[in-house]
Amino acid sequence: MQEIRCECCQYKMVPRFKNIYKKEHIEIYQCPNCKLYWAPQLQMDDTFHSRLDERNRVEAIVKLRETEFQNVLMCIKKHSCGNKMLEVGCSYGWFMQMAEKAGFDVEGIEPEVEIAKQAYSKGLKVTTGYFPQDVIHGGYNIIVFNNVWEHINHSHEMIAACDDILSQDGTRNILAITVPLSSGILFQISALLEKVGVTEYMTRLWQLHFHSPHIYFFTKENMNRFFEPRGYRLVEFQEIRSIDSSKMKERFLMDKTERFAGIKAKLFAIAWKILKFLPADKALFIYERTT
Repeated sequence: MQEIRCECCQYKMVPRFKNIYKKEHIEIYQCPNCKLYWAPQLQMDDTFHSRLDERNRVEAIVKLRETEFQNVLMCIKKHSCGNKMLEVGCSYGWFMQMAEKAGFDVEGIEPEVEIAKQAYSKGLKVTTGYFPQDVIHGGYNIIVFNNVWEHINHSHEMIAACDDILSQDGTRNILAITVPLSSGILFQISALLEKVGVTEYMTRLWQLHFHSPHIYFFTKENMNRFFEPRGYRLVEFQEIRSIDSSKMKERFLMDKTERFAGIKAKLFAIAWKILKFLPADKALFIYERTT
């Protein structure tokens, strides 16, 4: 078996989720030192064809994202001195519209052509392509990754790319990043189920059957170990409740093959009354560049 070194701390990583490997032939590793989870063989399928049902995805998350984005913008306003912003993976432009209303000069980049067209049709400044190679401009004060960082491999290169396109004029520059946490209760429950052979929930958390799977799951500690040695200081950390229990049926139906969405949604709604008080499965990180 190939030796995999942790991208964060260079320790030898160990394979996890053996039942997923048996079923999906995808290796997921964990670092025993910094606890980073990493699936280095995964990448986006740029045909954008998968089991993801986009209509149900939008129905499941649109209101949730609106609330989440309002909070992200509030935190950005608290820490930013400039207003030139780039959103990476801007999707339909929901966040961009809110940022424009808040007074930011915002641009976006989105790889999915049809979705980018919808954002562009709203009058937003959107480029179709991938970060960082297709970013046209630079000199940004703020770069935002809303539910995107975990989908792009090689975090060191991503941080270096941010350095290259952030403003060099002495203005305070920040990165706003929301990522999934392996310390969250849903991840922990899914990991326990995977150990006894129930793989569907961990498979879904990693989005292995969707065209943009998760490549990482983070903790607060290993995120800081990525960023702090590279001249970034954590100035804001907030856990995010990434579930709308009233839309769980649509959330399950995001997988086109799902057959028991209604039953699962009802059971989850009952469990969520307790789970919502336990560790969150996502967090917002605001990093300020200090060098």
